Amino acid sequence: MSKLSLTNFQLKLIGVFLTICYSLSTFLELPAPVGWLGALAAPIFVFTTVEGFKHTSSESSYLFRLLAAFWLMGICNLIVTQALPSSEFLVLGNVFGTLFLTALYIWIVDRLITYIKQRNVVAIICAFIWLFIPVLVSLILVLLVGHSTALSMYVTVIPNVFLNDSSVTLILLGLLFYIFYQKKYLQIAALIVVSITTLILQPAGIDIFTEGYQWMMLFSSVFIAFYNSKRGKDVKLFFYLIYPIQLYLCYLIYVAQ
Repeated sequence: MSKLSLTNFQLKLIGVFLTICYSLSTFLELPAPVGWLGALAAPIFVFTTVEGFKHTSSESSYLFRLLAAFWLMGICNLIVTQALPSSEFLVLGNVFGTLFLTALYIWIVDRLITYIKQRNVVAIICAFIWLFIPVLVSLILVLLVGHSTALSMYVTVIPNVFLNDSSVTLILLGLLFYIFYQKKYLQIAALIVVSITTLILQPAGIDIFTEGYQWMMLFSSVFIAFYNSKRGKDVKLFFYLIYPIQLYLCYLIYVAQ
């Protein structure tokens, strides 16, 4: 019997299935275990984003694709929520913002490491400044605009570290996946540590099985452990399209109820 292994394509397919579980749980109020499955999706997509960034022939093009996907989905989110308004879901999720910020921070850290090796002091200082720019821009937007309709317009254009889907946690996880690239046991250890830290830092009064179950993302390590470092089928457009399509279908079902 051949050893079980998963390609990048197969990992993404699993991520898609888990994402659909999360969307169904969110909009249709399905039993909590369905949502638990959804918690496993984000780390898988962060992991495959790191893999994609390491293997891309053009880092700038890779970053732009993620940013363009974020912009397009942001516009579609505004159209959908205006056409089919809901008092409960004023803003729909946009994971492409988180994935873009993750890739952006990987790019900055990669430049920083290179400049340190070159002992280029000016470039090192510039790279350090770049580390804080996304955080500062995100913080300024939140403080100046506040949680309002105007803010939802801004975050359609500018990915926000604090307002995208669990961005801070996932960006940190993405950086650890990058730092421990091709050291799978350390990557899995990093995922487990981040998950447990998320559990420990859970606000008091939050049920960790019905509301604050993001810590369950540690179980995505099972799928990552079987990753064989192979690309598999190349169908980029499918994964850029399936996330918003499944989200809008679930939202449509919710609004139609």
